[in-house]
Amino acid sequence: VTEDMTITANFSRTVITYTINYTLNGGDLSGYRTSYNIETETFMLVNPTRTGYSFLGWTGSNGTTPQTSVIIAKGSTGNRSYTANWEEIDTTISTSATNVSATYGYANTINVATITALGGGDKWTYALVDANSRFALSNTSATTDSVSLTFATGAVAGTYTCKVKATSSYNGTSATTVLITVAINKADSSFTFANKTVDYDGTAKTITASNVVGGTITYSTSETGTYSSTALSYTNAGTYTIWAKLAGDSNHNDLVKSAVLTINRKGIAVPTA
Repeated sequence: VTEDMTITANFSRTVITYTINYTLNGGDLSGYRTSYNIETETFMLVNPTRTGYSFLGWTGSNGTTPQTSVIIAKGSTGNRSYTANWEEIDTTISTSATNVSATYGYANTINVATITALGGGDKWTYALVDANSRFALSNTSATTDSVSLTFATGAVAGTYTCKVKATSSYNGTSATTVLITVAINKADSSFTFANKTVDYDGTAKTITASNVVGGTITYSTSETGTYSSTALSYTNAGTYTIWAKLAGDSNHNDLVKSAVLTINRKGIAVPTA
């Protein structure tokens, strides 16, 4: 070289792109990165979702302990892979009421309870378990989280029970309510038994019950005495208290009433001169 020379060096830098792979195990993921490089600003992995499951976290390049907050800092290098970890959400089911009562002869369908299922997705199949035929559900396959449980008219006095089972249509988990009871209580009996006043005429007088609803009538001379189906009768003038008892049937309660029978003395005719 016999004279001065100017030499310019040109360099090109290649930025390596690294991949991010995901194993979702049935989950859904959107808005996520599949690559990065050394100049990428710090970012956090987007977490996936899965109906009927709770996301426990990512494992993989971050280690074996699931983490829900995985950060890749600016300046990091290397291909990465992450696996989504899930825990199944158990279906739970609750009821707004467990004990409902009505009286025999109730006129309308009874709204027993609202049954609510939670977890396991947003769709359930509902079914009655060990239920009397008068129980019914407003919907057996519902997209909402609640259905109504009703009890039809016409039941005799007694106790009726059922359970309701909800099964997730997503992950198959199910739950059953506690025992739900409907008690149909006996109705009150009724009859008419009124005081009576008559004049003595030498014939037997009595008071009998009428308009009897719900059982069989018997009579007694005292409330706690012995009752008989034969009505009590009296001939002589006087005041008599008669007790009537309606022995309720399987759907009616007992009922006791008293009434007073008054037999006036017969007037004596005074002869005229």
